Amino acid sequence: MGRKIDRRRFIAASAAGLSTVTGCLHLDDREDEADQGTPGEEEPEPTQEPTEEIPENPFSVPNLSWDFTTDDVLLSHPTVIDNVVYVGSNDGNLYALEGEDDGQDAEGDANWTQPRYGYGNLSSLDTAAPKEVQESWRFETGDKVKSQPAVVGDRVYFGSHDGGFYCIDRDTGEELWSHDTDGVIIASPSVTEDGVYITSFAEGGEGPGEVEGPGTLWKFDESTGELEYSVDVDGGVVSSPVVFDGSVYFGSYDGDFHAVDAESGDHRWVFETDGEICEVTAAVDPEEAVVYFGSGDGNLYAVDAEDGGEAWRFETEGWVISGPVLVDDRIFFGSFDRNAYAVDAETGEELWVFEEESTKFFGSPAYSDGVLYIPARGGNLHALDGETGDSIWTFNTPGGIASSPTVAGDMIYFGGEDDNRVYAVENELVDEDGEYGARVEAFPEDRNRAPEGPEV
Repeated sequence: MGRKIDRRRFIAASAAGLSTVTGCLHLDDREDEADQGTPGEEEPEPTQEPTEEIPENPFSVPNLSWDFTTDDVLLSHPTVIDNVVYVGSNDGNLYALEGEDDGQDAEGDANWTQPRYGYGNLSSLDTAAPKEVQESWRFETGDKVKSQPAVVGDRVYFGSHDGGFYCIDRDTGEELWSHDTDGVIIASPSVTEDGVYITSFAEGGEGPGEVEGPGTLWKFDESTGELEYSVDVDGGVVSSPVVFDGSVYFGSYDGDFHAVDAESGDHRWVFETDGEICEVTAAVDPEEAVVYFGSGDGNLYAVDAEDGGEAWRFETEGWVISGPVLVDDRIFFGSFDRNAYAVDAETGEELWVFEEESTKFFGSPAYSDGVLYIPARGGNLHALDGETGDSIWTFNTPGGIASSPTVAGDMIYFGGEDDNRVYAVENELVDEDGEYGARVEAFPEDRNRAPEGPEV
């Protein structure tokens, strides 16, 4: 069980330098799951509201609609816009998987501007959701693609392990511009009217549990790709930047969480934690001006967006890499201690906890219509009642899940860590008198596999 600790820790910004930080479980580190539970020694409005009321859940079961096989592991989080799924693979490609024209209304959400879709990190949207796909195009880079793409207008923005930050044409997959950061990009970009922001870490820190500094925040002109500024920090950065009210927020492997002036690149404040800040994308409450993020010290933090003052911290018994989701007055997230939590966004008090029996929570959850969808590293995608934490259903895959899910309409999309697949799961409503807790296998013996994607 977690407990809230009220303690203020705030330091002035430190000068950038070079450091090597180890200890945070890297995506390539596949050590025994059971041993990984202990923590280590004026901007445009978001396209989706970060809060919504938690309604009663319908009873539902998941059904595999299709899967698409790439040539390597899937760690990227899918972006779904207007009947197209954009997703990266460790085979070095970014894929555009286009759905068949089935008469769905694609009106509404045309842009995906921030990681996890909006300040609340809900990763759910009302858009045409492809139930059958074919490969429209693929864009090849020089290394793995884990960065979740931003899709704005007719452009797609993303980074690669080859250090390149790319802007490509949304319809054709042709490169419009790129910039070599001379490092590694795992993070996902944020795009505003004033520019596009991405983070990176120094080349060479790709071993298990190791990321090298310095880390860098980059700002580019979204149209031309012209570099507007770069800001170095001591620790390597794999945390994705979030832009709110004139500041850019991100964490680094040396345990610091940064607020940088979005226009000038000057540091506004730095908040220090006792563990590496890994792949967490911060959630923001724009009304209360509070930023929420996790750390390798096992805590989820709530800090003042203006000055970095600590409001509260919630302690778990494992790394908190899972990015938090803000819904109404609740924060949802997972921990390496094998628990998923709901805590009060104002006080940090625990509301409920869900225990995963076999493995830790690595990926970030998604939320839609009263249901929290959260992946476990061992291969289970859980649908939990947002009000109570009760299991609605579990969808089991043959491999692990490090990719975070995206919800579009009644479809859920995510990547398989070991089987190289993009999964599309339909959330089917069934008898209202059904019972919670259904478990569904991705590929039972009596089910025909969906075909692999065509070569292009």
